[in-house]
Amino acid sequence: MNNAGGGSTNQTMTNMSQESNQTLKEMNQSANQTGEAIQQNASEFGANISEGAKELGTNITEGVKNLAENIGEKLQDLAK
Repeated sequence: MNNAGGGSTNQTMTNMSQESNQTLKEMNQSANQTGEAIQQNASEFGANISEGAKELGTNITEGVKNLAENIGEKLQDLAK
């Protein structure tokens, strides 16, 4: 008598174990995907900051060149 009930219990336990393992695998996969997305976003954010800093540096350089040219022109006008 115990064997009949025991087989059903063993199967139920096996099914629960398999379902638990599958759930853990899915959770791990989801966590990995989330981590990869965060890493990708961080990389893109860093690239955007780098590009922005490069553009800012270029703008500052152009501004300094223009200022130097204007000062030079003003000095030439004063010398006349």
